[in-house]
Amino acid sequence: TPGKNSASLDKAGITVLSRHTVESPIALPAIASTVSGFMTASPRADLPRVLQQDHLDYDKYREIRFRRERALWSADKLPFRIEFFHPGYLYQEPVHLYEFTLTHVQPIRYVQDFFDYGKLKIQNQIPSNTGYAGFRILYPINKTNQMDELGAFLGASYFRLLGRDQRYGQSARGLALDSGESGRPEEFPIFTDWWLGKPHSDDNELRLFAILDSVRGTGAYEFLIHPGETTACDIEAILFLRETNLVRAVDPQRLPIATLGLAPLTSMFWFGKNSERKPDDYRSEVHDSDGLLAHMGNGGRSTIRRFCGTRYLPRRASEGLACCSASDPLRRIRTASTPIIWCRACGWSRTAIGVRETCIWWN
Repeated sequence: TPGKNSASLDKAGITVLSRHTVESPIALPAIASTVSGFMTASPRADLPRVLQQDHLDYDKYREIRFRRERALWSADKLPFRIEFFHPGYLYQEPVHLYEFTLTHVQPIRYVQDFFDYGKLKIQNQIPSNTGYAGFRILYPINKTNQMDELGAFLGASYFRLLGRDQRYGQSARGLALDSGESGRPEEFPIFTDWWLGKPHSDDNELRLFAILDSVRGTGAYEFLIHPGETTACDIEAILFLRETNLVRAVDPQRLPIATLGLAPLTSMFWFGKNSERKPDDYRSEVHDSDGLLAHMGNGGRSTIRRFCGTRYLPRRASEGLACCSASDPLRRIRTASTPIIWCRACGWSRTAIGVRETCIWWN
């Protein structure tokens, strides 16, 4: 049943003196509220020089591999396990991780023995309080006797989850600020701290808590992940936006927020079958998603609207199309190994969908 590891975020109210003395993850909204009153330094400033991008390039970073036998909870043979991503290279903002149960909270410190460094000789130059770049979740999602990747939380506020027999496609984010706005750069909030709920041996869901921070806002998040053929994730967030005068005291050029994106999705696109300009590539299409759909409620009658020119929908879309007429062409569903992401706002009477396009060209 839900709530084995912690109460919901709406039961917060514990006074917390320091981010590193958290007695219970339900205190996170109190932390976020306190932090929203002043600006915090970027975690990038605490990264050891040996892990910075001018010292740890792509090839060197690939030398570092997590030792799977050192995964969190593997010794206890629990249904979920956690592997950690090494900080450095592109991941310049390390995050701090904690494990919690009903009665205890303890930090998960960086341990050099968790990693195989190959030919590199840098492990002794990394302090134990450095943190990690992020983490991946393992679960027997495909076979009962095999631990496979269920999801990953890595980079800014990005995360991805998988259903059974799927591979990664598009990504989700915790929050988007000024995405696609003209005349101002996009701001990328980051998850700075994570609390991982230790599961019981018979659990089929995993609970996570996180603090999100950015120049113009902060917040507390709760994730309850239900793996399966269709993996579901219940997310609850409490956000605090910083006062304009506090932001400009640190960055006078920073403008007020124009667009606040909740439940943002990111899907990379290079070219497709309908692209006018295609590179010299043996593949017919290279992109994460085949389309964007919205399930609209119109006076009790539901319809599906399509926002791109694709003829087909990704697999598992049939659940959202059950209300369509039998003659509707959108019922033609192809089998795909990348998941479709359905977002539903809970407790809101009205929602809006925004589409932003960012073009990046390589010469």
